[in-house]
This record gives sequence, structure tokens and C-alpha cells, in this order.
Amino acid sequence: MDSELNSLEDSTVFGWFDWVSIILYFLSLCIIAIKVARNQEEHVKSGRSKHETEAYFLAEKSVPWWAVGASLFASNIGTEHFIGLA
Repeated sequence: MDSELNSLEDSTVFGWFDWVSIILYFLSLCIIAIKVARNQEEHVKSGRSKHETEAYFLAEKSVPWWAVGASLFASNIGTEHFIGLA
């Protein structure tokens, strides 16, 4: 019993590799966030952001009605519907 407890305690201790991995992850996350924020500021200053946002959310108004309808229908079907029908 004690050997199982000791092996469990050893497996839950963070080593140097774990700490380095976590630090590198958060550091890279911060670098990416700063680059995206700077890029966003450039778009806002140039006036391009409104057009790009509208084009993204409306798909430049090039999606046919049946594709939008199928997407809405598919997104409303979830596990609740299948459980409710059972």
C-alpha cells in the first residue's frame, strides 16, 4: 500500500520539464496575443476592419439560401433532440 502511495506522489510532482513547458506555452501565447493586437490596431487605423468584419460574418453575401438553412438546421440538432426522441 505504501509503495502505491509513493508512486502516486512521485507521478504528481512537477519536474523542471513540466515548468519549462508551461512557461514556454504562456510566453508564446502572450507573444501571439501582442502580435494580433498590434495587427488589429493597424486595421482599425486604416479603416479596413469594418469591411473585413462584415465580409467575414456575412461571407461576402455569397452563400446560397439553402446552405444557410442547412447550417441553421444542423446546428439546432444536438444530443438533447436525440434523447428527447428516445
